[in-house]
Amino acid sequence: MWYSGKLQDKGDGGGSAALKEREEMDRAFQWKLEDIFADDAEWETTFNMVEGQLGELGKWQGRLSESAATLLACLQLRDAVEEVLTRLYVYAGLKNDQDTRASRYQA
Repeated sequence: MWYSGKLQDKGDGGGSAALKEREEMDRAFQWKLEDIFADDAEWETTFNMVEGQLGELGKWQGRLSESAATLLACLQLRDAVEEVLTRLYVYAGLKNDQDTRASRYQA
């Protein structure tokens, strides 16, 4: 059971043991967020980069019917941006879920 960011360990006696902090849990039972972003700084850098790419998407408005190449270029940019946005979203959500007491990850 989850309470205040701590996992309840039943222990070996059948009764409830003390709640463990996340840092006390075996790494096998923790998310490997470094597989998504190495750290929060990399997340911030990527967030700033994708903000610029979002502006580029607006440049395609009204031009998609120009040619197949134009449509393809726009769709490729959209797909690339969507992939990065998904990584940003998942990392931020999981960081918040790691410890809901940490207001840094709540938005």
